[in-house]
Amino acid sequence: YKHRIDMLHQAGWDGAFYFDEIEMTMIPLIVDWRYKINQNDISPYVRLSAGYSLNVSDGIENSGFLVDPRVGIDFKLNQSLLSIDMGYQTQQMAFYTIDPANPWTLSKIYRFSESLKFSLSLSF
Repeated sequence: YKHRIDMLHQAGWDGAFYFDEIEMTMIPLIVDWRYKINQNDISPYVRLSAGYSLNVSDGIENSGFLVDPRVGIDFKLNQSLLSIDMGYQTQQMAFYTIDPANPWTLSKIYRFSESLKFSLSLSF
């Protein structure tokens, strides 16, 4: 969901993520901010999504922070808008590990899942 604040600013929220390799579904509670540099037919923009993701596949125990900055370009095509962007996403997740020196000790550690993102979207 996106809400246009004015001609250059938008804010909203995003959908869910599924991590197949660890069978985890995350639902982000984020603020999504986007700033368009101008209102021309070709308009560069910067975008920042940040918030907290809830792990709904295993309670909310392994939830964590999410940051997703991006840069992109909007192209006006008659009544449509083509958007191309790239960015970097990092998602904090908690894991439990067993201490090799003491196998009876279970420790909770935080790690980050990181990825480069490329997206292409068409709005009517």
